[in-house]
Amino acid sequence: MGSLRTEGDSPEEAADLVQDALSGWLEIALEDGRPIPEPQASEAYSGRFVVRVPRTLHQQLVEAAEQEGVSLNQFINVALAGRVTRPAAPNSKPPTAVTRARTTKTVRASAR
Repeated sequence: MGSLRTEGDSPEEAADLVQDALSGWLEIALEDGRPIPEPQASEAYSGRFVVRVPRTLHQQLVEAAEQEGVSLNQFINVALAGRVTRPAAPNSKPPTAVTRARTTKTVRASAR
């Protein structure tokens, strides 16, 4: 689908503008014969899953999270999100969890 972007002076105006942008995208996609993706139910993903790892990896992850000053959950969340949204380039060093957490907080704060 790509992405849609719009801004409003209030949450209500932003919601109305999002609906308008989505309607416009759908109309153009239908005219152009582009496929319309099926909606995905948000209940399909709980946001939780269990991963078994070797004890040594568990220890390394805990120590890395402590070094970054974040929880193990946040450390792994940032590592997974970074890998999915931007696959690692060869020999590249990913941003730290603290940097990602600060960026996320800044984006959330500016979105309100």
